[in-house]
Amino acid sequence: MHRWIHNSFLMGVLWAVLVSFPSPVRAFGKVRVEVQLMPGFCSPQHGCTVRGRLVRYSTTIEKNNRKRTKKWNQLAGSRRFLRRSVKKKWVDVRMGIYQQRVRSGKHGLFFVRFPFPKNIQGNTPRQVANWGGKIVWGGRSGVFRVTATFPKQGRYQRSVASGTVVAPRSSKGLSIISDLDDTLIVSNAYSKRKVIKKIMNTHASQTQLVPGAHTFLREVLASPHGKGGGTLHYLSGSPFAILDRIQWMFAARSFPIGSVTLSPVFRVHHYIRYKSSKYKINAIQAIFRRYPKRRFLLLGDSGEKDSNVYDHIRRLYPKQVAGVLIRHVPNTSAKG
Repeated sequence: MHRWIHNSFLMGVLWAVLVSFPSPVRAFGKVRVEVQLMPGFCSPQHGCTVRGRLVRYSTTIEKNNRKRTKKWNQLAGSRRFLRRSVKKKWVDVRMGIYQQRVRSGKHGLFFVRFPFPKNIQGNTPRQVANWGGKIVWGGRSGVFRVTATFPKQGRYQRSVASGTVVAPRSSKGLSIISDLDDTLIVSNAYSKRKVIKKIMNTHASQTQLVPGAHTFLREVLASPHGKGGGTLHYLSGSPFAILDRIQWMFAARSFPIGSVTLSPVFRVHHYIRYKSSKYKINAIQAIFRRYPKRRFLLLGDSGEKDSNVYDHIRRLYPKQVAGVLIRHVPNTSAKG
């Protein structure tokens, strides 16, 4: 491991490695599976994209949701990067009347694309999600529910999860693409050592928000320019391995509902070396192509070269970029 990784992280990793070795009973007994669904997005022309992952269920991570001691935070942080993915297994994904059975691949990942729901403009709202304690209704809010069922397969036990996809209720209007770390929350993402330390030593509910960030998001989303719900897209260089932590943070801090895109990273050493610029450019281009008539406000910070990424996007899509806002992070060379 790199010399500069904090000692508490090393202790947590060693502890998690020890407890991760299966006992004889565990090795040949029942195995619980956790289905993770990343909030996706839709458009009438391209349908709805749903991404997810199958991993071994961790009681350590689940207990961390209640026991917020430093010990449990360290254990849960380690387990997120060390627990095993569930590969080459079937999962049934449903959205409305549509259902597909797909097989998980590398790192337990699966991908589904559905036709666009025909009832998005319907007048009868339906409760589809509870995002941060807020009831979200379908139709009027541009939010639709997705369920994923992992059927019993051998010693792997049945598991069910639910998630959401969003879709702007108008082909035109203003949407937001926002980074998370040091844009909406204080993460010190310019230093991966500090990010890992924060993941290891704190609970998601202890996340510190950037002052005024939530208010700004809600004011923009509530403005007439947005023209309905489903217009917010969270884009982060954070690894997919901590998706559950990010979702707990959203719930604890009542983040506005939107799609979520995380980097395809599942191990600590991969995260340390990972360069997020190219990944973010590709992810933003995918969103722009999905909504060619909408304009976008891009929010970022000076810690992860967001200004360079957004300048590149602005040159490629000058008509779709409504503006770029960069929050300056202390101790970074980039200018916002």
